[in-house]
Amino acid sequence: MKLSIWQQFSSNHSASFTLVGEFETIEQANTAAEELRKLIREIGAWREAHPDTHPSDLEPLTPPEEAARERFGIPWCINPSTGEPVSIDWIYRQADVNMVGSFEKCVIVSNDADTSIGHVPFDALIRVLGGIPFMNGELSDQMLAIRLTCTAPNEEKASWIVRELKSSPQAYEPDKMLTLPGLEPVYGAVHTEGSRLVFDYFHLDAYMFVVPDGKTFKVAEAIPIEQQLERMMKYLTEHGCTEIAYHFIEKPWSDVEV
Repeated sequence: MKLSIWQQFSSNHSASFTLVGEFETIEQANTAAEELRKLIREIGAWREAHPDTHPSDLEPLTPPEEAARERFGIPWCINPSTGEPVSIDWIYRQADVNMVGSFEKCVIVSNDADTSIGHVPFDALIRVLGGIPFMNGELSDQMLAIRLTCTAPNEEKASWIVRELKSSPQAYEPDKMLTLPGLEPVYGAVHTEGSRLVFDYFHLDAYMFVVPDGKTFKVAEAIPIEQQLERMMKYLTEHGCTEIAYHFIEKPWSDVEV
């Protein structure tokens, strides 16, 4: 199975972001995820030991950040007014380690607190650790998406899957949207080439919602991107699809059609 994602960047005002790192192997991804969690845990521990400090105040780097910047030799967050390095402004506690997830060869970092700094320095960390970063931010003109291919059992099954994915009554732009069972409709495009399914793109978002009954949005629960990916693969596998391949891509919001 093959997958692609588009990249987008945050501005210098308060916003959120999702960063995906794609690696060559699952082992590389797991190692990278542990490195990122270790850094977040160390910064969070320092913050907890110094409750008088506040990361959103564009403070100087914490000791763990200084050590990581020197160890990896990467650029850090910058105060836009002074040009000086500043501390990551969305890590408050050790529990923020939960903002790092993983799925197969991918590592996902998604902040649940506002940030004026954005994804820096985690994009550079992902590169140093051997991955390719893809970004999605609130104020970007890019969306985070997947390009995926797979093979259905036969042409009839491939056509049936496409019809099902395009048949959601909740899609407000049905000609440009796809829906997997139990998830919100998202921007995407899929076509068949015989028994082969080609997802030109499938938008993923850190705030994707689960629809409890699969039909309405009365009460929904946000789920992480890694769980969205897992659901996507499970759905295709349950319908007999094989040779599933995917990678992340960055796609302009202004170009929702391939």
